[in-house]
This record gives sequence, C-alpha cells and structure tokens, in this order.
Amino acid sequence: MIVNFTISDLIKEVRRLANENPDFVYPEFKKPHNGRTCSYLKSEKSDVGCIFGQAILNIQPDLKEFLIHFDCEVDSGIKKCLQTLFPDIDLTYPSTSREQLDWCEKVQDEQDRGSTWGEAIKIANFRD
Repeated sequence: MIVNFTISDLIKEVRRLANENPDFVYPEFKKPHNGRTCSYLKSEKSDVGCIFGQAILNIQPDLKEFLIHFDCEVDSGIKKCLQTLFPDIDLTYPSTSREQLDWCEKVQDEQDRGSTWGEAIKIANFRD
C-alpha cells in the first residue's frame, strides 16, 4: 500500500473539514460484525463517516478498501490506523509525530463522545 500524504497533510484536511462543518455531530452507529460503534466510512445512517475517514478519502480515495478492512479490526482507533499507514512513525517523546498522533487521538475521542467537529478540534488544540 502506497500512502501519498503525511500526517501533517491529514491534520490539515481534518481542520479544513471541521472548519467547513463546525456544528456537525458524527452519528454513532452499530456495526453488526463486531458490535462496535463508529466507523471511518459513511453508513446507512449517515452520508458522512468519521472525520478521519472522510479526510483520508478526500486526500487519497484509493485507501477506501484499507478503511473497509480496518473498520473490521477490534482496535480500529486512529492511532493504530496511522501506525498502519505510517509504519516508520516516530512515537518517542518528544517528537512531532507523537504530538500529531496524540492530537489525532484527542480529536477522534471527542468526536466519538458526541462533540461537534469544531469542538473536537478546539479541545484537542487546548490540550497541546
């Protein structure tokens, strides 16, 4: 799998999506194959998926199959997703990659708790 973007590119796209849709609240839905809530992709209940799934597909649409497969994983959080996409990522503190990964996790956590996309970004930024 060839990834044609960086984590910085992904963060820029996530910020753009949140700026365009600050009041959007990501709807939780059950996935029948594993009972988990949330999905990187859109579903029958929503035309919009997770902000990260949306951002990844906006940047590189050919990663849809990866996201479909990854959605079926038991641990399908953004940290594991990005570690899979970027296997050489530096996760030691302090590193830009680690800080970016922490920011992404916070945004996803807030989104999955029902925060608007705009609020999720503000909360993740405040934590920096």
